[in-house]
Amino acid sequence: MKTLIIYRSFLGSSRKYAEWLHEAVPSNLIKFSKANARVLEAYDTVVMFGGTYMYRPSLLGYVKKNWKALQSKRVVFVTVAGAPEIDQVSVKVYANVPENIRTAVRHFHLRGKAGKQNADEVTKEKIQPIADYLLGK
Repeated sequence: MKTLIIYRSFLGSSRKYAEWLHEAVPSNLIKFSKANARVLEAYDTVVMFGGTYMYRPSLLGYVKKNWKALQSKRVVFVTVAGAPEIDQVSVKVYANVPENIRTAVRHFHLRGKAGKQNADEVTKEKIQPIADYLLGK
């Protein structure tokens, strides 16, 4: 099974998590702007890492634009934000993803950093549940 990991990173946490997952799982790693629909078609699994801004996942527009190429694949959508997963802000962010996409993808949320805030919470161990899911553990 061919896996592609893509990321969109402003403060660095999404990229760091994507790199760590790439080390843990056989995959290719590229920036989201290089992953057009033609590139996506070559993969069985696509993992996307991106921050959250203004109550929206930063990759939501990308996912909508490329949904035709993604909908037949195993898609993992990873949101990264300064707020923890159980925080109501994080819950609202993912609720902004259209239902047809939300129900078709596997979602994980990871705590990112906001400047120096939360920097010590961005650890390699946080990607383990994602790696386990991809490796079928």
